[in-house]
Amino acid sequence: MLRRTFDFRRIKQRGWLITAALLFPLLYVLTYYAMRLLSLPVPGEWHPSPSLGAIFMLFFVATIAFRIISIWMYNNADYSVFAVILMHAAGNTARTGFPGGRSVYEIGDGSVGYSIVILTALLVIALWGPKKLSDFIGKRRSTAIRS
Repeated sequence: MLRRTFDFRRIKQRGWLITAALLFPLLYVLTYYAMRLLSLPVPGEWHPSPSLGAIFMLFFVATIAFRIISIWMYNNADYSVFAVILMHAAGNTARTGFPGGRSVYEIGDGSVGYSIVILTALLVIALWGPKKLSDFIGKRRSTAIRS
């Protein structure tokens, strides 16, 4: 599974690679201008942070971690897409309901919260195994003891 993390060579139509990289940034730009048209309180100017590359890498790794947790949920909930959707929706709701909202959760560019997600994914890999994320270490040990 981790091997497939960088399987961009599988994408035959390169336009999809560009779409994957630019779709949500474009949607956020459109959201920004829509909010300005609606006279919602958003900053008038944007000044990109010099650490934007480091922030991108944090989010990239956090996204991989979230996918690992999603696959773990899917595999261990009897391949239920519903369980993954429920987990994702509950996570989004919890982040919005975080004391002070998403903006407080993402203080420090999300480095605390997303680091916890990354550590959780590493724990899942350690306990359930990196191959399928469904072979819990306790189950492996009890099977080995019986053998």
